Amino acid sequence: MVETQPTQRTTIAIIGGGVSGLYAAWKMLYEKNLTDVDIHIYEATQKCTGRISTAWIHNGFPIELGAARFSKYVHPVLNRLVEHFQLKTMPYEYANRFWHLRGKKLGLEDIAAGKAAYELRENEVGKYTDNLYEYTEKNSARTEAEINAMSFHEYLAEHISEEACTFFRDAEGYDLLLGEWLSGMDGVRAVKQHPDMLPKGEVSWFHIVGGFQTLMKTLEEQITARGAKIFTNHRCIELVQNENSVTVYVETNQNNDSIVKYIEADRVFLCVKRLDIKDIALPLSQEKLDAMEAVEPVPMVKMFATYTNSWWSAFSRRDGNFCITDMPIRKIYYGPGHHLMFYSDCQSALYWKDLIAESGRKPEALLGEVQRQLSVIYRMDPTKLPRPNAFYSKFWSTGIHVWRRNSEPIKVRNLLMGTAAERIHIAGESFAVNAGWVEGALETINLLIDGVLYP
Repeated sequence: MVETQPTQRTTIAIIGGGVSGLYAAWKMLYEKNLTDVDIHIYEATQKCTGRISTAWIHNGFPIELGAARFSKYVHPVLNRLVEHFQLKTMPYEYANRFWHLRGKKLGLEDIAAGKAAYELRENEVGKYTDNLYEYTEKNSARTEAEINAMSFHEYLAEHISEEACTFFRDAEGYDLLLGEWLSGMDGVRAVKQHPDMLPKGEVSWFHIVGGFQTLMKTLEEQITARGAKIFTNHRCIELVQNENSVTVYVETNQNNDSIVKYIEADRVFLCVKRLDIKDIALPLSQEKLDAMEAVEPVPMVKMFATYTNSWWSAFSRRDGNFCITDMPIRKIYYGPGHHLMFYSDCQSALYWKDLIAESGRKPEALLGEVQRQLSVIYRMDPTKLPRPNAFYSKFWSTGIHVWRRNSEPIKVRNLLMGTAAERIHIAGESFAVNAGWVEGALETINLLIDGVLYP
């Protein structure tokens, strides 16, 4: 009888229990069917959520304070995963929009009639953002490299007036569009690939019944069923590169004492935000450390107010189910199930930061400011506006990442993912070419596992 040696098992440590970390484990265990791998996931917080935060289910609708919606066109990887798990979805349309800009309530016909209160040039009056963008693109003689070296704001301003640039930002409802760090090419990608940026790009949106937490729960259940181990409240503090392994040091609390544990891993996946990576002592080259500066974290805020009825429907002019303003409460989504969802980014998000931080102690300050801004739109005494039954809010210091001017997204992403000969791999939304709450995270994991490690 010939004796056989037991198969050498491989240990993979995944730092970060957000969607990219859980999906990486699932992909290796199920799609690649790696039976000789021990997977350990280390998550710094109490639960594996990342930037997914389903606060509640209100009248059958998920109150999502993080990732919330997807479309089959913009999020093909996420859509395939949702279909694979047979998760139930519900449509939610954002197409019918109106605006409240510089004190005026506007529909598309009002903008076309030149009623927007902006001092535009003669050839800009009556134009909407898609017209302004197409004019810029048509008249630009810049190469992609030249556009990438300037900000998106500078790219627009070469062909339309500064007032038109402001209108472009205000009418789209994203402060980041005029951020001087946003590369011209990343702004172009955002405008072309994001279907609610321009009216002609409207597509169907979907939510997951039960919230995006259902996706996370499904991933967690499936990977643990195949032996993956998840350690919550374990914060990675250092990686040490050895000749044939990586030592992973994590800090946790036991009996109110902080203790440090370590594990020897054959590979490490860093699946956390860029700012969290900077808190870990890493044995990376200066080239890789410098490459991480190519992306800019974008702060974002999401808030929900739930009601017993859709009181806003009683107004004589109800233009749509999506309002964009030039106030700190930048976007208002009029949802089914009697709720309002508010979204802000960049400077508008920072406006809400302290109010949200203090909301546990002083809830009236946050709600009062929301009521005040709603009263401006509806021209009502704020004290006479209906009060919500419940109010939820979340400030994200990093909602998504965008690429800075002069960056090379594909080169940076591939450099940080590393090669099969390396042992430390950085993947996730932070360095996805197409930023997004979930799709970018899944996309980079696919590229790493299918294209680099297990082709």
